[in-house]
Formats: sequence, C-alpha cells, structure tokens
Amino acid sequence: MPGTGTVLLSAGFGPPLHPPGRWVARQRLRHPVSGGPVDRESGELIARLAAGAGLVRDSIARLRALDLGDPVAADAARYRLIAAVEGATDMGITLLAERGGRPPESYPDVFLALARAGVISVGLADQLAMVARLRDRLVHSPADVTGAELAAGVELASRSLPEFLKLIAGFVGTDPDRWA
Repeated sequence: MPGTGTVLLSAGFGPPLHPPGRWVARQRLRHPVSGGPVDRESGELIARLAAGAGLVRDSIARLRALDLGDPVAADAARYRLIAAVEGATDMGITLLAERGGRPPESYPDVFLALARAGVISVGLADQLAMVARLRDRLVHSPADVTGAELAAGVELASRSLPEFLKLIAGFVGTDPDRWA
C-alpha cells in the first residue's frame, strides 16, 4: 500500500487462503498473520508452494547454465537470482502465515523466521538470508554489486535453495520431485 512503508512482493501464487479483505503473505511482508497450524493436507497450500518451487527450480537451473563472464549473461543472472529469492520468500511467507507467529520484516527475515519456527535449520537460514541480502542490493543498488559478489551469490543460492525446497516439501509432507 502506498505510503505505509510496506515492502511489496513481486510474485504471488494464486488466491489467498485467508478470508477476503485480509492482507495475506503473498501481498506484502508486513501483514497480520492468521493463527493455527499449517494444513498439510490442503491441496491449495501445496499448489501455492509448488508454484514458488517451480520458479525457484527454474531460476536455479538457468543460473547454473549462465557464463557470468559474459555481461549479458551476468544481467540475466541478476534477474534470475532476484526471482529465485522472491519465489523462496513467497513460499516461506505462505507457510509462516499459515502457522501464525511474528510476521517477517524483510526478505532475509523470512528465512530467519522459518528457522525460529523449526521449518529449516539455522545454518540454512543464515545462508539464505545472505542470498536475500544480495537480492536487496541487486534491486536497490545494482551498480554496487561486483561480478565476484554476484558469482558468490549464485554459488550460494545454487547450493542452499535446492536444500530449502527439499525441507519445505518434507515439512508439508509432499515429494519434492512433484514440484519439478
């Protein structure tokens, strides 16, 4: 919402799982969070998570195929890294909203909140938070990100995001290969 200082997410996955008129996780980072446990049987929840997983997997596959020494490929990598982080944070925010609890304040905080909730490990959350901070820099001050930083971020994302997808799939009781 303009003028509220809210950080908007750019990727959403279908209609909200909450009653109409409430702000939901996919719409903004600061939101009233509904209470209650995750309904692991909800086909709608699984479908929304699968959409995010598809974006993350596609972005990671394309990142791995890029030659970051090529300036055009480096620009594509910047976009794909942003998309991968946003897909993963949308998944995380969706789960956090369904579980209830403190809403995340930023993209990195999504992963730290997932660790506090016991969904992912603290070590993985720290790695993903570093990638999310790079995403923030790529969005807000892209000229300040060096090629070496981009390469390191792509490497870290390529290692940590597949693990994230596997843990999220396990948490909701689905096969991560179904998200391919």
